Amino acid sequence: MTKISCEIIKDLLPLYHDGVCSDQSKQLVDEHLEECESCRAELAQIAANVQLQPQQPTAKEEDKAIKNIAAHWHKSKLKAFVKGIIITAIICGAAFGIYYGLCCWQIVNVPSDVIKINDVCYLADGRIAYNVRLTDGYDLNYVRFENDGKGNFYFVPLRPVIKHKAITQNGLHNTYDEFDIAEYNAYGQEKGIDVTITAVYYGSPDDCVLIWKKGMELPAASSEIENMFNYDNVIVTNNSQQQITSIGIQFDDQSAGISNGDNSPLKSGEQVSFDLPIDKQTAFTIEVTLASGETITSQSFTLLPNEQLNLYIEDNDDSSISVTK
Repeated sequence: MTKISCEIIKDLLPLYHDGVCSDQSKQLVDEHLEECESCRAELAQIAANVQLQPQQPTAKEEDKAIKNIAAHWHKSKLKAFVKGIIITAIICGAAFGIYYGLCCWQIVNVPSDVIKINDVCYLADGRIAYNVRLTDGYDLNYVRFENDGKGNFYFVPLRPVIKHKAITQNGLHNTYDEFDIAEYNAYGQEKGIDVTITAVYYGSPDDCVLIWKKGMELPAASSEIENMFNYDNVIVTNNSQQQITSIGIQFDDQSAGISNGDNSPLKSGEQVSFDLPIDKQTAFTIEVTLASGETITSQSFTLLPNEQLNLYIEDNDDSSISVTK
């Protein structure tokens, strides 16, 4: 039999080792290995390499490994999500804080060189009215009251660091206002300041404009200015000859006021006025009480903000009374 070369045998050795070669090939390899030490060494190396190959994981081990990887991925994803929320909240909070601090926090005093005080006058009830106008064109949203305990009272206008241009002609930057010295003295006493106010200023204590000082001569307010501070928006005139002891007004289950609480009769032609503190269209009724104790309720009337209504109590032909607009 022709001798087979080692190269051919080495090609057959993997099949021989795995037991998948034919019987004839196996016989040839056996005969060759008996005489060839080199091929026996090659076979031993093949066997050693097979033993060193990692053991293939079972299906159960693979499933467990996949689950562990998935759990770790979800945990990492959750941590990243929470971390993202925290970072976003910090950034948003810082941005809002910066915005509020610069644009909304009223901390900057308005300088006196842009404050103009005009039309200082006495109202009929003793209050002092005045016009304040800021000439720099910027808006004003906040005025703080300050009493120094030495007889000086201050209206302190404050703005944010970043000012905003005024978009309307009127507002706190251009308005008529009033103050009652007696009322402010009473307020000061409530706060433990038992000192009579002798001067009122507009601005901070270090930079302000005088509005009023004790002993200052002021003109009486014009009818136009008086009307600005006449808050009565419902006026009822009694044109009846019957004995009317009181007139009341009802709105939103509230009573806005009762006249002649001492039950003395109202004279014909006498007026009673009411102030309805409303900010939207509001329905109300008038209640008229006669000396006999009878109460007559009017029809419902409607009042709009900044509207004034004149109502009249009239006698009817049947001796009853009615309230008409």
